[in-house]
Amino acid sequence: MVLDSRLAQLEKEQKTTNTAAPKSEKFGDVRKCPSCGAILQSFQTTCPDCGFEFRNIESVGSAQKLFDQLQAAELRKSDRITKHEKDKRQKLEDLSRRHNSDGTLVKLFGGEKRQAIQDEEREDLIRELDQHLAVIEKDALNEKRNIIRNFPVPNTKEDLMELLAMATSNAYDNDGVIGPEEEVWIQKTDQIYQKIIVCASNDKTLLEQATNMVVSLMKRLPNAYKKFTVLPQ
Repeated sequence: MVLDSRLAQLEKEQKTTNTAAPKSEKFGDVRKCPSCGAILQSFQTTCPDCGFEFRNIESVGSAQKLFDQLQAAELRKSDRITKHEKDKRQKLEDLSRRHNSDGTLVKLFGGEKRQAIQDEEREDLIRELDQHLAVIEKDALNEKRNIIRNFPVPNTKEDLMELLAMATSNAYDNDGVIGPEEEVWIQKTDQIYQKIIVCASNDKTLLEQATNMVVSLMKRLPNAYKKFTVLPQ
């Protein structure tokens, strides 16, 4: 009985050793099956050894992080516009109050000339406020473009593919016009795709999936932007 127990323990230790991750000089996390401990490849949702199905898989980090940064920029823009609209109403009300505060004689003898001066003053104020709104819009656009342009391209396959999907979907909305934000998304798509070409040199399936995304975008883009990246031979 003691011998059988010892043999069973040795067999269990041997099995654990065989399924353990090999020593490696590579950096990064090694994914293992929580059921049997087998080493997993990218994009696998079931264990190839024991068939264990992975549930509640977390969303990919890089795409979510970029999305959160862009959402935060959009909220800052919304806050500035809300404050601007409040200031605009206040300034227009103050101007109307000042115009209506003129004495009876001024109103009586001012006539059309007085009305013309007041209308011009109001138009100047509205023009100034509209220019301020345009500055807010421009600053917000530049902030978003800088976030996209400077966002680091990840190294893991899952992150790269998720980020590429995000970039290609935002690069063009089929309206025939490429705006400043779409331009930077196109540049980001090229940057991500070239990184995938390097990282997936031994993964034909991954490279094919990424290339299909890029080619689909190329087909939809106007002619001037179709050759935004270089496809591998």
